[in-house]
This record gives sequence, C-alpha cells and structure tokens, in this order.
Amino acid sequence: MTIELTANTPPSTSEQRAQLAELIGDAQPATNRLLEQLAESIRDRREHDHPTWEDLYCLNLVSWMGERMGPVLRRVLDAEARIAELESQDERRRVRLAAAEADLLAVRGLLSPAGGPRRVPAEMEIHERVAPAVEWLLTRVADLEQLLASKNRPVDEDPIAYSLTPKAAASVDRLTRLFAPTQALREDANGEAGGR
Repeated sequence: MTIELTANTPPSTSEQRAQLAELIGDAQPATNRLLEQLAESIRDRREHDHPTWEDLYCLNLVSWMGERMGPVLRRVLDAEARIAELESQDERRRVRLAAAEADLLAVRGLLSPAGGPRRVPAEMEIHERVAPAVEWLLTRVADLEQLLASKNRPVDEDPIAYSLTPKAAASVDRLTRLFAPTQALREDANGEAGGR
C-alpha cells in the first residue's frame, strides 16, 4: 500500500486505516514527548553541517525516527478515526436539524395559517416535532366547538360544568375544600360561598 502525502491529502478511508492498523500491529499512540523528540530530530537533521562523504549523523537520526514511526502512525490513525466519527455525527445532526426546522415551519403554518391570527396563546412553548400533535389538537378543538354549537351551548362553556346537577356541584365544592382549601370556591346564586 502506497500513501502519498501532499498538502491536500484527504484523511484515510476506514479501509485504509484498517490496513495501516494491521501493518503497525499493537503500537500505542505516540506521546507528546515523542512527537517533540521527532520534531527536534527533523530540525537537527536539517540544520547540522552535512559532510560531502557519508552522513552518519543523518543516517542515525533517520534510523532513530524510523523505529518510532509505529506510535506516530497509531496516533494519526486514532485522530483520523475520531475526525470521521465527528463528521458522521455532524451529518446526522444536520439531517435532524433540517427535519426539525421543516417541522417547526409546519407548526408555524398551523398556529398562524396564511398569516392569519395565531390559534394558540403566544406564551405557549412549541418544541420540535409537534406539528402532528398540534394539528390533531386543533382539529379536535374544532370538532368539539362544532358539537357544542349543534347542542345550542356557548362554545366557551365547559361541557363538564354544564352537565353538573346541583347535588354534583355541592360535591365538587366539598372536594375542593378538602383537597384545595385555599382555592376560591364557587359562589351560589345569592353570591355567597357554596354550601358546606
């Protein structure tokens, strides 16, 4: 396997990383100190006085550096694998964000159709992926409003409270006093507090 290094070399593919990992065996990632020593060796090799005959100093440095390339390659492979993992996470998040934005646009259309008046209170917090729930709720409210209108009841009247008999209303007042004594009690027809 040949790997060319240029300024624009893209990261290795997962297959290339697997091949390199097999070649370097159980080498552990290079420490920061090892990287520093390798950088110093590169500097020393570049800056020393090169003789016209055999350059034993350079040969020794190259040999020393070559023996330590396994850990460097392991560190590079680990870093590239981490980059690939982060890029994959980025793509998944980008797809989720695009879906959430589309969903929120749909919700905005449901809450304020065609630029008309808002159909729910402005202070109501809207979370991601609620368009189907909001649509169902709005449809259900419209159905209930139609049902109430067909029974000649005001739309804003509570259908449960509407059907309470005087005896049931008294029970509700007793339960309210028992479970929520500080809550305001309903007033009877004379404007006084409900029966005890």
